[in-house]
Amino acid sequence: MGCGGSITEWNGKGIPEDDFNFEAYSSKFYIEQMNKNGINVKDLRKNNVYFKSINSLFEEEDMLNGKEDADLKPWLKTIYKINPEVLKNQTTIKKFNDEQYYPPKFDLKIDHIFGFHIDDIRSNLFFIDNDNILFTASTCAIVHNIYDNTQKIFGCDKLYSKALDKNKSSELLCHNDQITAIDYYNSQDMSFVATGQRGEKPMILLWSPIDCKTIYAKYYQNEDSLEVSDISIDKSGKYIASFGKDKDNTFYIYDLQKQKIVWEKKTDENYLLQIRYGYTNYNKDNKDEICMVGKKKIIFANLKKRTYHNLILYMNEPEFNKNIYTCCKYLHLNDNEGYEVNVWLIGTYDGKILQFNNKNNSINFSKLYKYNGSIETIMFDDVSEKFIISDAKNYVYLVSFNNDGNLQVVSKMKFESTVKAISMNKKGLTIYGFKNGYIKLFNPNNGEEVSSVTFEDIVISHCFGGIFGIDKVDEKRFVSVGEDNKIILYNYKVNKAEDIGYISCKDDVELVKGEDKYFLKYNYLDNHKAWCVSYNLTKDNLAIGLYNGNVSIRRSIKYLSEKLLEDIILTPGYPISILKYTPYGDYLTVASTGSKLFILDPNDDYLIKYKIDDDLSILPKNIFINNFDYENNKNYIRCTTNSNNFFIFTFPELENKPDKIEQEINFRENTCKFTSNVQGIFSGNDDPSVITCCAKEIYNNILCTGDNRRCLNLYDYPVIHDNSLCKSYYSHSYVISQILFLSNTKVVTIGGNDKSIFVWNIIKTK
Repeated sequence: MGCGGSITEWNGKGIPEDDFNFEAYSSKFYIEQMNKNGINVKDLRKNNVYFKSINSLFEEEDMLNGKEDADLKPWLKTIYKINPEVLKNQTTIKKFNDEQYYPPKFDLKIDHIFGFHIDDIRSNLFFIDNDNILFTASTCAIVHNIYDNTQKIFGCDKLYSKALDKNKSSELLCHNDQITAIDYYNSQDMSFVATGQRGEKPMILLWSPIDCKTIYAKYYQNEDSLEVSDISIDKSGKYIASFGKDKDNTFYIYDLQKQKIVWEKKTDENYLLQIRYGYTNYNKDNKDEICMVGKKKIIFANLKKRTYHNLILYMNEPEFNKNIYTCCKYLHLNDNEGYEVNVWLIGTYDGKILQFNNKNNSINFSKLYKYNGSIETIMFDDVSEKFIISDAKNYVYLVSFNNDGNLQVVSKMKFESTVKAISMNKKGLTIYGFKNGYIKLFNPNNGEEVSSVTFEDIVISHCFGGIFGIDKVDEKRFVSVGEDNKIILYNYKVNKAEDIGYISCKDDVELVKGEDKYFLKYNYLDNHKAWCVSYNLTKDNLAIGLYNGNVSIRRSIKYLSEKLLEDIILTPGYPISILKYTPYGDYLTVASTGSKLFILDPNDDYLIKYKIDDDLSILPKNIFINNFDYENNKNYIRCTTNSNNFFIFTFPELENKPDKIEQEINFRENTCKFTSNVQGIFSGNDDPSVITCCAKEIYNNILCTGDNRRCLNLYDYPVIHDNSLCKSYYSHSYVISQILFLSNTKVVTIGGNDKSIFVWNIIKTK
């Protein structure tokens, strides 16, 4: 049974509705423990405290918005002139005076996330039942149905300010930075998830996988931990073990009943990589109740005795002292004398599997094969009673104990990427999480041979580097590009990646023979990185701006890897910063970090028709355009730059025009943050970098912005005054790099280096 309730489902006074049965919905275990500590659960709910701890360990952040009453923005004076009389006469301006003090009559709610963060962590993928899997992306944890691709999201909560609603709590009920660790607990009595994040205050939250709401107090590691690097929940659900990246490599044990850290211990200067609880037996002295592995260390700890020992001290073989131990997994057995013991399997950086027994600390090890890489993850298969082990050379092994008690390989498979997470449900279905951002489903009951089995793609996402380019294809599809060589076409109606292509040319691909088939090996050079993309609906062309200064034109959205012509060389050595087709696809405007702007003609083999190339008085060195909007009649474009400059050019001739023209013409979109219609988005801040991007939805007259808090902000458009209120939502773990309205009910955001795409629902409120 899951535990937890939804704070957003209560009425405005913070009191549960009459038909809300908290006792039936929450875990009996936690209620009992709270009552034992003199904390009345019902009173907590009524007072909107929501399991807030009395311990200073669980201090709350002040999450007020920035300055609301400032009216001076000196940096704007150098960009354009604001004439209030002109603004009042514009027909598009409908709201003034008191209406600007009320938030918009719309809400945003996360609908789906296309992303899977695993490239720098491992073991963050779980089956929570036969139909749903659990994984992380950016600031969110995702419960994903493998059959209909629907999701429940933990994260992206609304961030209230006192100025917006004095009756709302400012407590943080979600993560506000990258989730770096996760563990799942499930028993007959309850289920919950523990997630930890990186940041100045590395935080752990406990939440319910049923409704994806916080169910328990938050915990903080020391500030110098930098992140929660790994989490493990003990088998009773009473304790959580974790560690961070502080210089002393400290590990922590949290008592969920006492709501505090009950054991905090420094290890040494060698870093930790994984921590795991074994089978916990509190009636006898289990020496290896907790196992930690890392560089030159294998630590077994016992909470009851508050003792730990590093088995490296007892090893005589010099090769062990040079090793890195990457992962660990326990197997609970009864020995010959009837005692319950943990048998630990520990993977090493050079491909060994070590076997430990807590009764006599015996050591056995075997090498899977001569040239394999580090052991990435180990999982025990309850169905076959065998271990599934993956390594960094893209192999997955099925391993069992032989008659002598040593490990032997039963079978193996090779994939196109490294498997970093494995989980299995009770039906025998197995999911694999790959370093390249894929989650694949394997059904062993399909009757096929293992060597020829076909895996079903459950999740396809970007991986290495960042994702900075996205554009709308039609009412149900959008395309994205990133620094990982991928071009992905997503269909949000079915919540799947519909197609995938690659930026690289054939010359950049090496054909490598595997054991059973050939694989394409990509050499990731700068010309495989893309920062922007634009789709031409009229001609069905796709333009991609590359890091090496070229523009690649794809023949069709149906053939993402097929080029229409050879890449257009524009600014060698200077990445393309932005490109965009005109609404009817008759021109393509391209800007690069080399202080250049080009107009290409799709009707004439994409030849350059106009450009700003050598006139450095307009675009000085190291200043480049990062956003521009087309005027409705295509007579002008307005541009913003990385140095907070604002320009208006005639189109397509690219002649610079005075600033005042901005108030006299009508632009079809608003992605430029320095326009008169959005001057209030800075809320009095004198640093324009506080806003990272913005976009306007045409039909509902609403505006979304991203800010340096990594929040998504929703405004009524236009945003004229500094005291115009917005609704803010925690979103990505890196600043939002682009906002795209797909329709009047859907908006998409991308988070750059968090490699995640969020699809939000736009919901009209009363």
